[in-house]
Amino acid sequence: MFLVLEGPDGSGKTTLCAALTERLKARGIPALSTYEPTRENPYGREIRRLLQEKQVGDPVRFCDLMTEDRRRHLADTIFPALASGSWVVCDRYKYSALVYQSLQGVPAAYVAESNQSFRVPDAAWILRPRSVDTLFSRMGGRSGQAEYFEKRDFLERTMDLYARLPAFFPGENLRFLDAERPVSALLDEMEESLGLRDS
Repeated sequence: MFLVLEGPDGSGKTTLCAALTERLKARGIPALSTYEPTRENPYGREIRRLLQEKQVGDPVRFCDLMTEDRRRHLADTIFPALASGSWVVCDRYKYSALVYQSLQGVPAAYVAESNQSFRVPDAAWILRPRSVDTLFSRMGGRSGQAEYFEKRDFLERTMDLYARLPAFFPGENLRFLDAERPVSALLDEMEESLGLRDS
């Protein structure tokens, strides 16, 4: 099973990815937690450098970097893990690409076409906070400078576009989660949607 968690910065997806991976392992299911952008290939490392230095530059070139990072991530990490029998839990995927790259000025159609050939997850959850203030209160505890996308107006627009993602990906198994519920409750909800609650 290929599982994806999405949501704006500060929505809690990284914490939930780790918790879901551990919950699956506790059930005896081999599971791998991974993320995008990666740190394992040069595309992912370049993306992280540009974000940290606030030098995203040409948004189409940046979008292409994200696409190549995803291609390598699938080939080098996700597909081998799935082939070995592991479930894969991914923190961000192509849905974030459409949100962030289109808000940077890349046509949504270009982003969607660039990602068209990539594996569709078996399930993808989008964490939705009730307010942008939730995101800022959670990010306030982080050390270091805020990255490029961690700005209030940008976060507000990302929240809006995340809410509209199902319209861009009809037929894909996208579900929303209340980002302000306890992690344990979210895990129960996710397990139930995967048919694991009675196992």
